Amino acid sequence: MAMNKNLAFILRMIACGVLVAVCFVLQTSAGTHFTPFGAHIDLLPAIAVCAGVIMGPSAGMVVGILVGIAYDVAGVQVEGLYPIYYMLCGTTAGVVARYALGRTLSTAALVSLCSVGVLSILRYLFYFHFDTATASYIYYIRGITAQLLLMALLVPAAYLLVRLIAGKRSRQAE
Repeated sequence: MAMNKNLAFILRMIACGVLVAVCFVLQTSAGTHFTPFGAHIDLLPAIAVCAGVIMGPSAGMVVGILVGIAYDVAGVQVEGLYPIYYMLCGTTAGVVARYALGRTLSTAALVSLCSVGVLSILRYLFYFHFDTATASYIYYIRGITAQLLLMALLVPAAYLLVRLIAGKRSRQAE
């Protein structure tokens, strides 16, 4: 009995939504106390990027929106910007994987690091730069470096989890 292609996509997105919810709960409960390298555990951006790399731009877009909504639920900074940002990250990851670098772990790692780096720079330019108490360049560069190092260590776990959700047919994404 062959499953409809659209139904299979919907089921994968539901599974990714459950993964995002579980990771969100874990990283907001335990991740706030456990800070390796001085950075908070943040697996959600890697999940959005890995969905785009493994399952294609449409999946990256949907999972990116889910990740952004999770950040909005947490109440971090400006509401509504995170769904747009992570939607763009997931979609871009899918496009880069499809047309340039391939659907590999190294592609997921590169795009994840770029997305976290760009977001960190944007946060600095639009928020921390105007806050005189935290405007130290050295302090902020150390924080970005710690976040990037932690992201590099977390991407393989996200890639494996999304790969399990995608199944064997993920090479034929979209």
